[in-house]
Amino acid sequence: METQDFEKLLIKSAFSCMVCDGEIDNNEMDLIKSLFRASSLQATTNIDDLLNQFIGEINSQGNDFLRIFLKELRIAVLTEEEELKLIDFCLKTIYSDFEVKYNEIKFFKIIRSKLKVSNETILEKFSTKDIFLEKSFEIIKEKLPSIEQFLEEDIITEKYIDRLKDDFFSNTALPQFETIKTFDNGFLDSVKE
Repeated sequence: METQDFEKLLIKSAFSCMVCDGEIDNNEMDLIKSLFRASSLQATTNIDDLLNQFIGEINSQGNDFLRIFLKELRIAVLTEEEELKLIDFCLKTIYSDFEVKYNEIKFFKIIRSKLKVSNETILEKFSTKDIFLEKSFEIIKEKLPSIEQFLEEDIITEKYIDRLKDDFFSNTALPQFETIKTFDNGFLDSVKE
């Protein structure tokens, strides 16, 4: 996949994981902004404008925004390395507010169903502890689900994924989100320490 197309897909993936629980947390927003700063998109796009575009789309489309994202993900031709990077940013986004809701796990499982990389490869690459290497994470990691729980074998069939999507979208009412204001609450600085 072209670099800029993949980077935009990464940002949209993280954004979708951020809003799937109906909330936008400052830590999640900081994480997405750090992803953007590490991308080549910053030469042509303003992150606040891109996020406000996504917020405008989700406010007007509701759950259809997430459905469209999932279709984009399904048809994307990604390497295993790109799939692992996407999983990394999705998990980091979900964990970044230090609270994992069941809706986020369901949504991740739907994302996971669109990827070809094996669970074994995912587990070799990631551990819950590796997602965040900060001091405060050690204290609360016991309260967060492990990566294994995101990959637990449900009986994965096309019918199951359809039911999971139906359940997610029928039980998820996304609120109207406020546009992004430029802010920096220092979360990323604390992660680097």
